[in-house]
Amino acid sequence: MSKQFEENDLSIKQRNLKETPPDFSQFKGKRLDKQPNLLVDGLVHVVLTGFGAALLLGIVYVLFNYINW
Repeated sequence: MSKQFEENDLSIKQRNLKETPPDFSQFKGKRLDKQPNLLVDGLVHVVLTGFGAALLLGIVYVLFNYINW
């Protein structure tokens, strides 16, 4: 095959790929184009951060008050 024919064949394939509409049937459930609820995300972040801080403070408290070196 000639080089020109291969280039033309590739450009036709690329053009066909660009004209084919995407298949969105795989996206079921949550819509991906919606903005996330920042209030809920912020509250979850605050609760998880508080839980982690309480856990670390509890570990430090146990280490320094119940373990006698």
